[in-house]
Amino acid sequence: MADDEELNLDDNGAGDAPAKKGGSGFLPNLLKWVAIGLAAIILIVVVCVITVKIINKGSTNNTFNPSNVTEEYTGTREIFDWYKSLGMFQVFTIDDVPATVRVDVYLGYKKDDKECSTEITSRMVEIKEFLRIYFRSKTAAELENPANEKKFTIEIKNGINDTVLSSSKIRAVSFNQLDVVKQK
Repeated sequence: MADDEELNLDDNGAGDAPAKKGGSGFLPNLLKWVAIGLAAIILIVVVCVITVKIINKGSTNNTFNPSNVTEEYTGTREIFDWYKSLGMFQVFTIDDVPATVRVDVYLGYKKDDKECSTEITSRMVEIKEFLRIYFRSKTAAELENPANEKKFTIEIKNGINDTVLSSSKIRAVSFNQLDVVKQK
């Protein structure tokens, strides 16, 4: 019988079972998850602040200074001096039936930059040669399309700066005249 008393077979399992608490465990669980969420947010903020401080360790003062705003953000355009002495020249296009192109190009450079003006004057022959080769490599259809004009000015500016000029740079290119005359 000693075995029967230890196992308590007659009790139907209701004697020692703990009673369930009705709803009193919800609030501690909610507070536990809120605390975990707050701890995660604090950890993320601390990591971000430390990372930013490490990244900016060797940099200078990065505060906003309105006097350092570039032209790009102010909306004002730079005023250029224009080199207009290249003169008009005439070339043929690369088409099977070549068209005649008459071009008068102006080169813009930084205002009062005498060095750039002098270099353009001294390299005028090379600049004209560059322009002749450039326009000879185009078709009449390309040159007649007004949407391509901006692309041409950028290509000419970059080409002259990269291949012709050495100590100064032009800032803009403008066409005083760009005529394409097709052969009949």
